[in-house]
Amino acid sequence: MNPASIEFLCRCTTGFGKIALEHLPADLTALGAQKPLVITSKAVTKRKGTDHVINAFRESGMTLGVVDSINGASGVDTVRELTTLYQDKGFDAILALGTHRVAHVAKVLNIAVSDTQGNLRTLSGNGQIKKHLNPLIYIPSGTSSGFETAGEAALDALSYSSPFLMPDKVVIDPRLMARDSLEAVAGEALAALACCAEAHGTTANPLIRSYAATAISLVMENIEACLEPFFNPPRQKRFFSKGTNNEKALAGLSAAAAISGYVFSNYDDLTTVNMGRTLGEFSSVNPGVLMGVLLPAVLEYRSGTAGGTMERLLLPLTGLDRYCATPKEQRFEHVLSILRQLINGLFQRSGTAIPRTLADAGISLNTLEQMTTDCPTAILSHAHSGTPMKQGDRHVRT
Repeated sequence: MNPASIEFLCRCTTGFGKIALEHLPADLTALGAQKPLVITSKAVTKRKGTDHVINAFRESGMTLGVVDSINGASGVDTVRELTTLYQDKGFDAILALGTHRVAHVAKVLNIAVSDTQGNLRTLSGNGQIKKHLNPLIYIPSGTSSGFETAGEAALDALSYSSPFLMPDKVVIDPRLMARDSLEAVAGEALAALACCAEAHGTTANPLIRSYAATAISLVMENIEACLEPFFNPPRQKRFFSKGTNNEKALAGLSAAAAISGYVFSNYDDLTTVNMGRTLGEFSSVNPGVLMGVLLPAVLEYRSGTAGGTMERLLLPLTGLDRYCATPKEQRFEHVLSILRQLINGLFQRSGTAIPRTLADAGISLNTLEQMTTDCPTAILSHAHSGTPMKQGDRHVRT
């Protein structure tokens, strides 16, 4: 990791808790901003989420603008309209209140309104944005893809990749957590777990390991409470009553997802993420869920090149007591066992809605054969069948 990457990993922070929103005026002041524009959706406004943000500024003396017209069809034309509003009214920061689409619109809007050398088309691609943008704060309103905080954005046919796209801060408040589906919640949890587990087990950078360990612990502490309401009866589509522990647990998963985006932007050599996204093009299953399915096989495959460091994953997965009680030589096998039990348990308790294997996800062997030029055959074949790579004392790495 180069010094610039370290800067971004340290600069991006997460505020968490029931009064996290009330710290927004101070957060913006620290970023040198006094007049933020909130962009969100009518669905968030209908749930009173926008009211919570507005109330946080009641006594701040700041001027706040709100646009709640973002939806699934919002693209570059929407950004152009918001750019005119932002500049004409003299806004100096963006608060992105929502999930995936809102986050991407906010990032692209920030490119358009910041003092960059170029326009939305010339700045697309990898690494074309080379300087800090205006302040951007992301406020999740429910489950997400897990990469809203990453240094990437895409709208219409344009895509962008730069560490300068990462939000300056993520503010997570349980009051904003919305109802969602089983697949969405599981996808968010498993994407964060897969991204951070692979990073923690393979990187030598202690800063990335620290962030990743926090996210892994958050997933393991909260995934059961978040998914339990779906399991009785199986595949229940909606849940959460205001004031329940489920909101707090979902906020914990949102924090893990936010951290995973930071990790991915600073360590993008992650097989689970890249393969999960590719496989998502061949399946209707949430790409985050596919990342979770791939994770055990990826860890086994990469254990031969990770310098014997995979065993340390047991600490964030289970806690200090269990880590210390397990002999070092057994820790990695214990890691794999925990992950497989997690995926298998989700499959059973969800009424098979969450797949155990790529075969369960409806991805055929013929489809996998088309991917072997970009993805290791061993990972695909073992993730398809669910069989461990380790056979006796040898690892099968075809």
